[in-house]
Amino acid sequence: MRLTMRERKRVTAMIAPQYQRAQKMHKGIILNEFTELTGYTRCYASYVLRAHGKRVRVSEDTIIEGDVRKRANRKHKKTYGGNVKKALIKIWGII
Repeated sequence: MRLTMRERKRVTAMIAPQYQRAQKMHKGIILNEFTELTGYTRCYASYVLRAHGKRVRVSEDTIIEGDVRKRANRKHKKTYGGNVKKALIKIWGII
């Protein structure tokens, strides 16, 4: 029977600090046990363990902890206006 998402997050919170401090030789062992327990693939499991507890700045006053996939909003305005965009779409259709 698989673990629920809440149980996986608890297990991740317990194992991630050990994984982040471990040397490369021990990380493989920890990763094998973690993948067997959670059912994650090795690639995703290593990503989850590495990213757990990391801080990411979303804006000047907002920091998210543990979710490295969040990105800051675009700081630059769009380069092309409506007329240029229509012309580019036509060109892309031709190519």
